Amino acid sequence: MLREWEHRGLSRLSKGKLFGLTLAIVSVTIVVAPLLPLTLFVIVIISSLNIHGIARLPALTEEPKDGPRLYEPARFALPAP
Repeated sequence: MLREWEHRGLSRLSKGKLFGLTLAIVSVTIVVAPLLPLTLFVIVIISSLNIHGIARLPALTEEPKDGPRLYEPARFALPAP
């Protein structure tokens, strides 16, 4: 997903994974947390904002031209001496 974001967008598969992760986290939270009305309201609002934000991310229409680079070493900016 980070490699896709370097091209300023996410594929439909990556967006689907993020939706699934969001739903899994919300499901676990509802099971574990006490179901007070305020708690449930906050969970629904925050998860709705999260799903809305994922849906608004730019979509990649095709695979990046340079292809996925799975084993490229990380590039970190090092401070000047």
